[in-house]
Amino acid sequence: HLTEDGIDLRDPKISLMPDGRLFLLMGGSLNAADGRYLTRSPRVAFSEEGRTWTAPTKVLAEDHWLWRVTWHGDVG
Repeated sequence: HLTEDGIDLRDPKISLMPDGRLFLLMGGSLNAADGRYLTRSPRVAFSEEGRTWTAPTKVLAEDHWLWRVTWHGDVG
């Protein structure tokens, strides 16, 4: 399964990329030790077969949220 130390990953959205790989978009929130929200930014991960995934990679600036990806040809 996918994890990132200290980050709450949730709300995953999966799509099939034009090159055949799986694309997983998820939210990544950072919370204080007492549970208070600090910041968030979306993460992405990729897989060739759906079992092994790349490490989640942060995309966009802090406190931005990418809800989902739509593909138009080869562009997401």
